[in-house]
Amino acid sequence: MTGPEEPAAEATAAAPATAATSELHERARAHGVATSYVDGTGVERVPSDATLSAILDALDAPGGSNPFHSSTVEAPQPGDRVPERCAHGPQPDRTWGVFAPLAALRRTNAPDHGAGDLTGLAELAQVVEAAGGSVVGTLPLVATRPDEASPYSPLTRRFWDERWVDPEWVATRLGAATPTPRAVVASDLADHEAAWTSTRAALAEVLGGFDGLPEETATWRSHHPEVEQWARWKAAALVAGWDPTFWTDELDLAVRSSDDAALAALGVSSAMVDFEVFSQWAVTAQLTQLGSDLRARSMSLYLDLPVGTNAAGYDAWVAPDAFGARMSIGAPPDLFFPDGQSWGLRPPLPGTEAGLADLRHSLETHMAVCGLLRIDHVMGLDRLFWVPEDGEAGEGTYVTYDAGERWRLVSELSQHFGCGVVGEDLGTVPQSTRDAMDAVGARGLFIGQDEVRSPFRLGRPVPAEAVATLNTHDLPPMAAWHTERFGAGTDGPAPDSTTVRDHLLGELAMSNADVVMVADQDLTLDDRRFNVPGQVGGELWRLRSLTSVADLRAGVRGGRDARAVLANVDAWRSTQRGAWPAGVEPHLDDGDVSSLHAGTHARLADRFGVHPRTAAGVIGCEAAVWAPHASAVAVAGEFDGWSGALLHRRGDSGVWSGFIPSAVLGDRYKLHICGADGRWVHKSDPFARAAELPPGNASIITADEPAEHGWNDAAWMAARHDAQAPGQAMSIYELHLGSWRQGDGGRTLSYAEITPLLVEYVQRMGFTHVELMPVMEHPFGGSWGYHVTGYFAPTDRYGTPADFASMVDALHVAGIGVILDWVPAHFPDDEHGLADFDGQALFEYADPREGRHPEWGSRVFDFGRPEVRAFLVSSARWWIEKYHVDGLRVDAVASMLYRNYARNDGEWVPNVHGGRENLEAVDFVRQLTSEIHHSTPGAIVIAEESTAWPGVTAPSEGGGLEFDLKWDLGWMHDMLEYLGRDPVHRSWHQDDLTFRAMYSTSERFVLPLSHDEVVHGKSSLVGKMAGDDWQRRANLRLLFGHQFTVPGVPLVFMGGELAMNEEWSHERSLPWHLLDYPAHSGVQAWVAELNRLLRAHPALAVTSSDPGTFEWVDCDDRANSVVSWVRRSPSGEQLLVTANFTPTPHEGYRIGAPAPGTWHEIANSDDVRWGGSGFPTPDRHDSAPIPAKSWHHSLVVTLPPLAISVFATAP
Repeated sequence: MTGPEEPAAEATAAAPATAATSELHERARAHGVATSYVDGTGVERVPSDATLSAILDALDAPGGSNPFHSSTVEAPQPGDRVPERCAHGPQPDRTWGVFAPLAALRRTNAPDHGAGDLTGLAELAQVVEAAGGSVVGTLPLVATRPDEASPYSPLTRRFWDERWVDPEWVATRLGAATPTPRAVVASDLADHEAAWTSTRAALAEVLGGFDGLPEETATWRSHHPEVEQWARWKAAALVAGWDPTFWTDELDLAVRSSDDAALAALGVSSAMVDFEVFSQWAVTAQLTQLGSDLRARSMSLYLDLPVGTNAAGYDAWVAPDAFGARMSIGAPPDLFFPDGQSWGLRPPLPGTEAGLADLRHSLETHMAVCGLLRIDHVMGLDRLFWVPEDGEAGEGTYVTYDAGERWRLVSELSQHFGCGVVGEDLGTVPQSTRDAMDAVGARGLFIGQDEVRSPFRLGRPVPAEAVATLNTHDLPPMAAWHTERFGAGTDGPAPDSTTVRDHLLGELAMSNADVVMVADQDLTLDDRRFNVPGQVGGELWRLRSLTSVADLRAGVRGGRDARAVLANVDAWRSTQRGAWPAGVEPHLDDGDVSSLHAGTHARLADRFGVHPRTAAGVIGCEAAVWAPHASAVAVAGEFDGWSGALLHRRGDSGVWSGFIPSAVLGDRYKLHICGADGRWVHKSDPFARAAELPPGNASIITADEPAEHGWNDAAWMAARHDAQAPGQAMSIYELHLGSWRQGDGGRTLSYAEITPLLVEYVQRMGFTHVELMPVMEHPFGGSWGYHVTGYFAPTDRYGTPADFASMVDALHVAGIGVILDWVPAHFPDDEHGLADFDGQALFEYADPREGRHPEWGSRVFDFGRPEVRAFLVSSARWWIEKYHVDGLRVDAVASMLYRNYARNDGEWVPNVHGGRENLEAVDFVRQLTSEIHHSTPGAIVIAEESTAWPGVTAPSEGGGLEFDLKWDLGWMHDMLEYLGRDPVHRSWHQDDLTFRAMYSTSERFVLPLSHDEVVHGKSSLVGKMAGDDWQRRANLRLLFGHQFTVPGVPLVFMGGELAMNEEWSHERSLPWHLLDYPAHSGVQAWVAELNRLLRAHPALAVTSSDPGTFEWVDCDDRANSVVSWVRRSPSGEQLLVTANFTPTPHEGYRIGAPAPGTWHEIANSDDVRWGGSGFPTPDRHDSAPIPAKSWHHSLVVTLPPLAISVFATAP
């Protein structure tokens, strides 16, 4: 039964209007009758005087007080008054079962007599047992009128309904002939009256084979004298009608006095009475046998005790002093039933021996046959809502019962019969009822569908002392609930009903619930409502199961999927939370663990960390953590209220793994790690693919593949290998996403907002690649991303991993490559990060002389540990493979290669040979570059290496590190220092311009003008230049021209092309307004022109170490601070470049000609378009056979002030 079982205590009533009313209220309170209450809508209600008077009359309470009732209508607290706890029941702990209304049960797919029977229930129990369960449950089986579909309006709670017996079982039991099969009902709905009629006819046929009652029946009759009056009452009802209030006094007296002669005279024969005895024996015998058989197999028959008996039924007739006359049990108004409810059931009288005896008889009848008993409307042991029969449904009030005595009776009988007790607590009963249930060990109900929170997981843990189920017969089955819950789309995209069902059942099964029950409707996702409280007729209580017991047993048709559901439930019932259910293998295998320890695993992120996974129907995640020093590891998050599911150690591998149920995409989580010292630390997942920003710092579950909408860059990826090969035009635009552009008020733009702006800008500027300062998650924005905690996670500052993938995709579609700044040299000290990950040094060197970086206040990776090398290599591959990144710029390589980097003597540990080289780091670097080149051909690796370490870009076979490119920081420092000098002094420092030629062919270089040179008081690029405003911008144009025309890949940090005067700050946007001024927009246009030249002329694109690609024409003109050189391509193109580093123009300046013929000026940084002076220079220059330096031919050219000029031969 359902109803608003709100736990509100009686509120203070309004002042009574009259002395009579005051006296009435006082009498009512003295007898436990509420004079006010709060209904299911939160409204305080005061029952009318007429209602209170009627209830007091029914209680036969003229005055005085009832010792069972308190003045506040609170049920007595059981306390020490309840000496025994309820029995557990014969079923094992942590078990499960199937619930099926017996009327709905089908033994086979063939038409039957219109309802299920006890043989079918026994067969269902066999199926459940075979699948690993031990409980089979059904609705009340007590006797109702033949035409009554609801089992909750019984004639009696003391006797069973014979419609449920199987006549063939009876015949077999008695050794009688098999009766004629019961008449078949063609309807797909249960026909209760037809089933009752045909079953009785078959029983009559069996009985007809005997001369009188069979011996077994007669013996049973003699031991159960209470059946006599029931048999006479029932026989009389068949003659005179089912409502005894309409019987004649003669018939009523004859039944009460067992006057068989009088009954016979009134048409009730002894044969009729005998048949009723026989039918009651038959159903009792089969039900008792079923319960006994199940007990012997450690199984439970789970029955239901209705809250009351029909007002016109047997119980109210046989013991009128046990019930409140002219009263009905009901429920006050609530949101679903604003007028309240009256159920037509007689309420028992509180404080009476007869009322307690009725409860005893009802409990004994049920507990004698079942292993678990559900007490319907369990708050009825505490209080019931009484409604006068002649009043409206909502015109009632609460009457309190002797709860202590009633619970004592329940617990004593439970112990006597070994029957467990379940109270129908739908979450709305008074706290006093829950306290009483706790005191006696009665289980409550946990209704999964009522506890679901978005996205579709339980909002609270399931109590251990609970019978958990998705729903009840009064609630929508899973399929209908799914439609109601997700059909409107309020919770986002709707998962299918099968997924939701399997998951929620798994949640219940792995919970601490003592018993989990699965409704037969949910096995087949039947969306029909078996009952709708407050409604009558139609299909209610008459639905038949969509699959049969035979199909379940055989696992065919609908039974196949149902068996799979039960198998999953059984697996989870025997699985500890965090472990894998039987039959499900983790993706992480022994090979993964072995290669982790060998340091050769290059895709650890595919196996470690937290990955979405469905196991035995349960949606969750597979988790694996490397924490060899830990004594325990748990994954805690939003999915479990941050309580944590313990992972399981894989032998002595140091790896912990398991399954985390209900963890879904978007959930935040952390790793809870207990170190060897017993101290717990909360860590971010090293392999997390997304992370929360500070202060939360939680990891975020994301899809294994970040590109939610797929990739559109197939053409780019196919051409990448050739496009990034040495000799191809390449120029890099370095930027910091958070400060390149910002929204109004300094708002940080998202990946999605930045993408179209960046694509348009880079295309217009002509750069071939962008290099993003670290986008890996980092807690401190002021580190610019170089203090990484999320080596597999794009920072959440700008959006999701999918958003970042879309950015890369869009850049590729636009023909722009993507390089990421990547930091394997060190990591921050932040408590949630990698530092002391499992309670002590793990990812870092343990010795602080090795493991702490004095310059950056960070930890240094332990490159000698194979697992750390595998972690870092896996990170590199992750970005290249999962995000289609085209290259990595490896930060701070020098700090990795040298053990004494930024350390004084005595502060560092020599290598095994006594040297300063970090041999482990060298091995790691070679492993890294080799892995990338072999696994992702076409991707490049760039070293930010600031020393003269030999062979940085040389093959590893020859002792090199096998990077594709190396940053030439010497060029950057020399050029910036040179251009920062007053031109008057430059002639004394000509070597700053020419020294690079001494080593330019030793490696393949990137020529960076990077972020590090425009921060921390170093000034902006243009600010570093010497001279007045015009000269500084001219010097800057000269610097860019030099960068793009000497061998190497030019890299420009954002803002340099704007000639911005202030230093870069990560907190503010670039000053784009400067482009309103020609002096700044001209510099930007010059950089775009240089990119155009680079793409158009192969001679500028060559970055190989071939000395023939660059040659000085004249590098000795110190007096004029002029240098000139030639660039050549393998195809034969030659470009002549001159650079005048003084503000003095030189006309008639003779330089050597690399080849005879006509040369044309194709670029000049002094052009007015670029903000130059526009000093006139001829376009055409014809060579003459006049030697200049070592050249046999020469040209006479004009050198503009502070300018670089580029010449090409005529086509």
